[in-house]
Amino acid sequence: MLKHRLLHPRRTNPLFWLAAALCALLALAVIVAAAAVLSVYIASRPKLPYLRVAAARLDRLGYAQRSGLLDVLMAVDLEAANRNARAAASFSGADFDLLFAGAPVARLRAAAFAVPANSTLPLHYLVESSGAALGGGGVEKVEEGVRKGRVEFELKGKARMRWKVGGILTAKLWSHLHCRLQFLLPQGSTIGLDCTSKPH
Repeated sequence: MLKHRLLHPRRTNPLFWLAAALCALLALAVIVAAAAVLSVYIASRPKLPYLRVAAARLDRLGYAQRSGLLDVLMAVDLEAANRNARAAASFSGADFDLLFAGAPVARLRAAAFAVPANSTLPLHYLVESSGAALGGGGVEKVEEGVRKGRVEFELKGKARMRWKVGGILTAKLWSHLHCRLQFLLPQGSTIGLDCTSKPH
């Protein structure tokens, strides 16, 4: 006579249930943390710090036609702005090149500095250069500018920004500045000065 064995379902190992519960709790914790970070971000409405050219003036412009050397005396005022209401912003690695017709005239630098919440900090530069080598194209640009009563310089560079979002997260970005500084001659005043850095 054939005997039939009854098959009983195997019991799941308690360790499996424990691992599943831990995974579920971990997933829930990640979701809650993400929601908390998002709510802090939305509540604080963080604004990016930035740099801008506040003012510039060309007090002297001369050149030697034979040697192609440029003689410049210029004042450039930058402004570091932090529009966040609760967090200070720090700037470091600030490094900017002043160019004429692609030729380097001067390098403007600043040591690391901080801007308090909802504040601005001026950066004043006095550029005096008498040895910038222009080359043929640069000399022609100077002569053309003198004839037309208008010359153009370039200011380009970057600074590293760091600030806290909601007092919890630290944000870091490079702020790039690329400006065209146009001056009227012989007054030396700027025209159309509107240049602000862009984050990257």
